Formats: sequence, C-alpha cells, structure tokens
Amino acid sequence: MKSKEEWLNYCLSGKKPDDVPTKPDRVYKSEWKWWADWLGYEGEWNIKKIKELLRALIASNVIYQWNEAVLYSFLLRKGVLSLTGNRHAQFFRDIIRAARTDDGRRIIEDYANSDSETPPDLSALIKQNVEPTEEIETATSNELIKLSDRLNPLDYGEPESVEQILENTNILESINVDQEAMQFYLYHSIDEFWKCAFRDERGTVDKIRREGKNGNKYHDTVVETFLSDYVATKDMALPEGYSFPFSPTLMQLFVAYKVKINQHFSNFSGTGTGKTLSAVLASRIVNSKMTLIVCPNDVVEQWTKSIRQIFPDSLTKASDDVVLPILLFFMKIAILR
Repeated sequence: MKSKEEWLNYCLSGKKPDDVPTKPDRVYKSEWKWWADWLGYEGEWNIKKIKELLRALIASNVIYQWNEAVLYSFLLRKGVLSLTGNRHAQFFRDIIRAARTDDGRRIIEDYANSDSETPPDLSALIKQNVEPTEEIETATSNELIKLSDRLNPLDYGEPESVEQILENTNILESINVDQEAMQFYLYHSIDEFWKCAFRDERGTVDKIRREGKNGNKYHDTVVETFLSDYVATKDMALPEGYSFPFSPTLMQLFVAYKVKINQHFSNFSGTGTGKTLSAVLASRIVNSKMTLIVCPNDVVEQWTKSIRQIFPDSLTKASDDVVLPILLFFMKIAILR
C-alpha cells in the first residue's frame, strides 16, 4: 500500500486483522509520524537512496560549491523538492539554505553518515540565517544619482573564481541527470566564466588557457566553448563607420557576437553597463536593414542621439504619438523610398 486512501480501502475490504486499528493516526497519536512510516512506503526516494544522494552531494562538494539557483535546479530535477508523504520533504526544502551555514553543514554531514532514519530539523537554522527586515526608505533623485556613481555596473556580486568553476565542471561527470539538465549546468559554467572575464579579462582568460583540457568531458566542453567564443568575439571586426569615442567593452562585443550566431539573445545587464551601444553595434554586425526599438517616451531622444553618435550615417525615424513609441534606425544601405 502506498497511500492513506489505499489503506482505507484495505480496511473496508474486510481483510484487515481485528487487532490492527483502522485509524492508527488516532490510536497511536503520541507516537504517530506520518502515513508513509505506517505503511512502510515513501515512493522512489526511500532512506537508502536519500542517504546515497546526500553522501554524493557532500563528496563532490556540489552542495557547498554550486550557487543556490543551480543547486535548486539540480534537486528539483531529481524530484526531492516535490516529495509528498515522505519524511524528508521539509528536510530537502531547507537543505540549500542550511548548507550555507557551518552548523547546517555539520548536521547534514552527520545525518548522511549516520544510521538514523529520522531527518534533522533544519528550520531553526533557516530562521537564524534570515537577516532582520529593515524599513525601506524612499530615495531622492540626487541620492540615486550619487549611489549610481559609486556602483560598478559590471559588478555581478562576488562571482565564483575560475578555479571554483573548473572544479565544478569536473563534478558534472559524477552526477546523473538528464541531457537537458546537463546542458543547463554547462551553460551556467560558461556564463560564470564570462562574468569573471567582464571583471578581469586577461586574468580570467590566462587561467583558463593554462588549465586547458584534462580529459573530463564536461570540463573540456566548458573550457573549449568559452575559449572558442572568446576568440571569435575578440576577432570580430568593427563595422565601417563606427565613430563612438571609445572602443566597445568585452561585454558589448560579446553581445554582438551572440546576436550574430543565435536566432535570439537577451542582454539583462544592469543600468550603465552599455546595453545601448551593444544593441546598436549588434544591429550593424548582423547587417540589419531595419531595427525596431520599443522604449519609453522620455528616452526616445537619448536613443536617437546615441545611435547617431555611434554610427553617424544611421537614418532614424521616431514616433512619439503612441504610449510606447517606436524608434526606427536604418543602415546607410537601406532603401527608404
């Protein structure tokens, strides 16, 4: 029997011994745990498989080295974040955040290597790790400007080091997930390399080149893909007519390159990173005859100015008679008549 419903049907069948209660959750209330414990069935994820998974996560350092989003994706695909009727359901919901604390790591490791079949309660650690809520104050325009001046728009927070990313790629070979999930982890590792390169281009690329291939399929795929994309990005010639007073940044060149080789690409960089130039540059790189920009009314003039500053031979046409105005800019070779 696998569920409470099946147990009740069994009781109604008349096959149940008289000395076994129909409602064990009431008769054994003080000792009651859950229906899965009573029936001896917890689905695919029994205690043996869960302990094996925990020990594998610990031995590979995945539980400690992967960021929360990637670890969440892995556990979700494994199915342990959607457990029902299983004693470990809440344990896995808390494990990602608990693993970020020293006490949480110790408790998780002790449980994984013990004979205990009762998962530890990690909720107290989660509550301790939550920062107190602070009242949010409204900032003035001048305060926002000063704050923006102090921030580095290419600062993505503290990224993983090149060494950490490479170590994580070595781990991929030891985990068992579907091909779609593996592709996600590979893309994530490559993206982490690019974040490092945007902050320290020479240092990042030198480290990756020194590391080279080591025979691990996933490690080598990540290294080879990044270096291939990096060389192609750097070798990409600027279109004729580029007149912006500064050369494009690595991020701007990379975006143009990705737009060139992909049918679709999104740039979600923060304010001040140079998305405008990357978009205008990409339109020329792909030899676009017409590019459509949808933007708020108050930035139409700025877009027009930027386009002409980057490529003075651009022809633009703005329409400000709609809620979301349409700004069109054409390449010099476009036929407008």
